[in-house]
Amino acid sequence: LSISLDLSRSLSISLDLFLPPSRLSLSLSLSTLQQKQKKARDGAKRIAVAANALARGADVKVQAYPKAEPVMALLASAVARSLLFAPLSSPERATLLHSMTPVTAAAGQVIIKEGDAVADKFFVLEKGAAVATVLIKESDDKENGENKKKGEEQGSAAAGAATTEEGEEAGQQKTAVLVKREKQVREYGPGSSFGELALLYASPRAATVTATAPSKLWVLDAAVYAAVR
Repeated sequence: LSISLDLSRSLSISLDLFLPPSRLSLSLSLSTLQQKQKKARDGAKRIAVAANALARGADVKVQAYPKAEPVMALLASAVARSLLFAPLSSPERATLLHSMTPVTAAAGQVIIKEGDAVADKFFVLEKGAAVATVLIKESDDKENGENKKKGEEQGSAAAGAATTEEGEEAGQQKTAVLVKREKQVREYGPGSSFGELALLYASPRAATVTATAPSKLWVLDAAVYAAVR
């Protein structure tokens, strides 16, 4: 008995259930190594895009904003998981962290908005909470049901020009009502970061982030990042 596992488009491994543990472990180790190599290549591509998206050498004066040690530790921990900071040296990281400025947001306040073309800031949440939402298109079942009923009534009332079945079919064709709804895709708490894509790519915001409680955030400007990088 054998099982075929398609671990990636370019990798297909067949594992025999009766393989010795040593051979099975070797196969799994090989697949894990290849996955890590692919992840590293993808990360390198994103950093390359960042270099092309940002205007370097801009005449930007980088200033330091005073921060308590616990705040610096929180910021350092937050960016440690970010590809944005992966290629930077320790002095460059420190300069950017010192340059970040504070902002506050009230509960219900939109911090960044999906589709906004002005996407030039990266945020780290120190206090409070926020959620990320995206607009999705989906069928409005209630509206579609009403349209279907109307279509069936119109079909039943039609005389000569169309049969009842044709009228019902025409009514059903009008039921494709799509509406935009907000879908929550992520929650943020202290130590979370967002807006990274703004500094990696020259593209509009991919989601809306809204504060769900009174919040304090630290902001890194894309122009400062470009100047230091």
